[in-house]
Amino acid sequence: MAEHYERTFRELRAQVLQNEPGCPVFELCRDLAEPYVYHILEAYTDVEAIKAHMDTEYYKAAIEFFVECIEGDHMQEIQRRGLSGPAMLSAVKNIKFERFESL
Repeated sequence: MAEHYERTFRELRAQVLQNEPGCPVFELCRDLAEPYVYHILEAYTDVEAIKAHMDTEYYKAAIEFFVECIEGDHMQEIQRRGLSGPAMLSAVKNIKFERFESL
Protein backbone atom coordinates (compact mmCIF):
# COMPACT_ATOMS: atom_id res chain seq x y z
CA MET A 1 0.00 0.00 0.00
CA ALA A 2 2.98 2.33 0.49
CA GLU A 3 3.33 3.14 -3.21
CA HIS A 4 -0.39 3.85 -3.56
CA TYR A 5 -0.35 5.90 -0.32
CA GLU A 6 2.53 8.04 -1.59
CA ARG A 7 0.93 8.50 -5.03
CA THR A 8 -2.37 9.53 -3.43
CA PHE A 9 -0.55 11.99 -1.19
CA ARG A 10 1.30 13.52 -4.18
CA GLU A 11 -2.04 13.98 -5.96
CA LEU A 12 -3.55 15.56 -2.85
CA ARG A 13 -0.50 17.79 -2.44
CA ALA A 14 -0.85 19.08 -6.00
CA GLN A 15 -4.52 19.93 -5.37
CA VAL A 16 -3.76 21.63 -2.06
CA LEU A 17 -0.92 23.77 -3.38
CA GLN A 18 -2.87 24.70 -6.51
CA ASN A 19 -6.18 25.54 -4.84
CA GLU A 20 -5.44 26.58 -1.27
CA PRO A 21 -3.43 29.78 -0.87
CA GLY A 22 -3.91 29.45 2.90
CA CYS A 23 -1.74 26.29 2.91
CA PRO A 24 1.76 27.14 1.65
CA VAL A 25 3.37 23.92 3.01
CA PHE A 26 2.00 20.41 2.52
CA GLU A 27 4.70 17.74 2.48
CA LEU A 28 5.05 14.01 3.09
CA CYS A 29 8.27 12.69 4.62
CA ARG A 30 9.02 8.99 4.94
CA ASP A 31 10.76 8.07 8.19
CA LEU A 32 14.34 6.95 7.54
CA ALA A 33 14.34 4.48 10.43
CA GLU A 34 10.88 2.99 9.83
CA PRO A 35 10.00 2.83 6.12
CA TYR A 36 6.23 2.54 6.67
CA VAL A 37 6.02 5.49 9.03
CA TYR A 38 5.22 8.84 7.47
CA HIS A 39 5.36 12.39 8.76
CA ILE A 40 3.10 14.97 7.17
CA LEU A 41 4.08 18.60 7.52
CA GLU A 42 1.37 21.19 6.96
CA ALA A 43 1.36 24.96 7.45
CA TYR A 44 -1.73 27.13 7.32
CA THR A 45 -2.15 30.88 7.46
CA ASP A 46 -5.04 30.66 9.95
CA VAL A 47 -7.78 28.46 11.39
CA GLU A 48 -10.10 29.31 8.50
CA ALA A 49 -7.54 27.89 6.04
CA ILE A 50 -7.48 24.61 8.00
CA LYS A 51 -11.28 24.41 7.94
CA ALA A 52 -11.35 25.21 4.22
CA HIS A 53 -8.78 22.45 3.58
CA MET A 54 -10.79 19.86 5.48
CA ASP A 55 -13.97 20.81 3.61
CA THR A 56 -12.58 20.11 0.14
CA GLU A 57 -13.83 17.05 -1.68
CA TYR A 58 -10.29 16.00 -2.63
CA TYR A 59 -9.23 16.03 1.04
CA LYS A 60 -12.27 14.01 2.11
CA ALA A 61 -11.59 11.40 -0.58
CA ALA A 62 -7.89 11.15 0.29
CA ILE A 63 -8.44 10.89 4.06
CA GLU A 64 -10.78 7.95 3.55
CA PHE A 65 -8.00 6.09 1.75
CA PHE A 66 -5.27 7.18 4.18
CA VAL A 67 -7.20 5.89 7.19
CA GLU A 68 -7.71 2.54 5.45
CA CYS A 69 -3.91 2.31 5.03
CA ILE A 70 -3.18 2.72 8.73
CA GLU A 71 -2.68 -0.56 10.55
CA GLY A 72 -5.26 -1.33 13.20
CA ASP A 73 -8.83 -2.40 13.81
CA HIS A 74 -10.28 1.10 13.55
CA MET A 75 -12.23 0.44 10.34
CA GLN A 76 -14.89 -1.56 12.20
CA GLU A 77 -15.36 1.32 14.65
CA ILE A 78 -15.47 3.87 11.82
CA GLN A 79 -18.09 1.85 9.96
CA ARG A 80 -20.10 1.14 13.12
CA ARG A 81 -20.22 4.84 13.99
CA GLY A 82 -20.73 5.96 10.38
CA LEU A 83 -17.73 8.28 10.48
CA SER A 84 -16.31 9.95 7.39
CA GLY A 85 -13.83 12.66 6.47
CA PRO A 86 -11.83 14.21 9.33
CA ALA A 87 -14.11 12.59 11.93
CA MET A 88 -12.59 9.23 11.00
CA LEU A 89 -9.30 10.28 12.55
CA SER A 90 -10.84 10.22 16.03
CA ALA A 91 -11.15 6.41 15.81
CA VAL A 92 -7.59 5.72 14.65
CA LYS A 93 -5.35 4.57 17.48
CA ASN A 94 -1.98 4.40 15.62
CA ILE A 95 -1.94 8.04 14.61
CA LYS A 96 -0.19 10.86 16.44
CA PHE A 97 -0.61 14.56 15.91
CA GLU A 98 1.89 17.11 17.06
CA ARG A 99 1.27 20.79 16.74
CA PHE A 100 4.16 23.18 16.36
CA GLU A 101 3.69 26.90 16.25
CA SER A 102 6.12 29.70 15.78
CA LEU A 103 5.71 33.44 15.75
